[in-house]
Amino acid sequence: MTVQTTVLKDVAMVMLDFSVWSGSKKLEPSDFINVDVQDLPPSRVASYGIKHLIEKERLQPFKTIRNQAERVCNRYGTRLLGGYAIPLDCVEVIGVELQAICAKFNDEVDNFIQAYDDAIADWIVKNPEFAEPLRRAMLPRSKVKSRFNASFSIFEVSASPRDKTNSLASVGSELLDSVLLSIVNGVKPQLASKTGNSASDWFRVEVRQSIVEAAQKLRRFSFCDRSGGMKVLADDLEASVAGSGKIHGAEFERLWAIISRFTSLDAMKQFVEECANRAPATLAIAGSAPSPDTIKDDLGFPMSGFVAGEAPASPDAPVFAEDKEEAFALEPEAVAASDEEAPANVVSFPMPAHDQPVKFADTFDF
Repeated sequence: MTVQTTVLKDVAMVMLDFSVWSGSKKLEPSDFINVDVQDLPPSRVASYGIKHLIEKERLQPFKTIRNQAERVCNRYGTRLLGGYAIPLDCVEVIGVELQAICAKFNDEVDNFIQAYDDAIADWIVKNPEFAEPLRRAMLPRSKVKSRFNASFSIFEVSASPRDKTNSLASVGSELLDSVLLSIVNGVKPQLASKTGNSASDWFRVEVRQSIVEAAQKLRRFSFCDRSGGMKVLADDLEASVAGSGKIHGAEFERLWAIISRFTSLDAMKQFVEECANRAPATLAIAGSAPSPDTIKDDLGFPMSGFVAGEAPASPDAPVFAEDKEEAFALEPEAVAASDEEAPANVVSFPMPAHDQPVKFADTFDF
């Protein structure tokens, strides 16, 4: 496969910054009950573990929202350079979705802080034997709130002109590998459920949407592959789930014939190369037509003085005076009592008004 080395100009980077309070704190020697502190190993040798200050389920909504942000980035893009690479034309839509997710996260933080004291009290009631250590470890609400954060940044990346090591030279291949590997990982559940199970020859209806999203990702990142194989594979995937309802029968066979090839990154690359053989041929861009300045007549003079598309003037057509020029006719000198024939044509030339007509005795044959 041919990979562009300048793909960074076609993508933007999304960096997520979500942090969730752990709800726990490090155990101290004084937290151990019915244990002589002298019997505990020093902290440089062993850690004492952690104590949970609150029920873990109360923090689950924040992790769920963070996962939603990651799924959005994975749907539109793929992991790269510590963040997510997304096509430039997806920047606006992903920004709107992430902004809404961050707002939802912050609303959840406000609700959590309002109920914080009651949540701690409930946890102490459920663990009365550790009531005193838990009360000592309780953090003020302002400090707990500072442990939560939800934000993101979207920016474009370009190589530094000062970088003499060409460190981004492999980013095109890394981006392509990341896209294809995400497709492979996306179909792993379907492959695992059907491999070796000949009796199970159908997929749930939900699989249609996941296959369509995989096809859309291949098409969005097709600029990474000049061979055209990714676009062909995307078309094949969408066509295989064009129906509705449960995937079974001939439709299942068509889909399985495709995704059963998605066993590894190398297998995926090979499949894309095979699809490239069915990609439409790309016509070379024709060169520009020669200009009048480059066309010369039989005598070697440029033809730029002629306007393309105009028919040459008839020899008998009149010539009109322009810019204080008046037309005159060059007539042959009268031939006295001679058998010579007069010229057949009269040739007209424009001439300034102050000049006097001049008669030529010669006949012009064109």
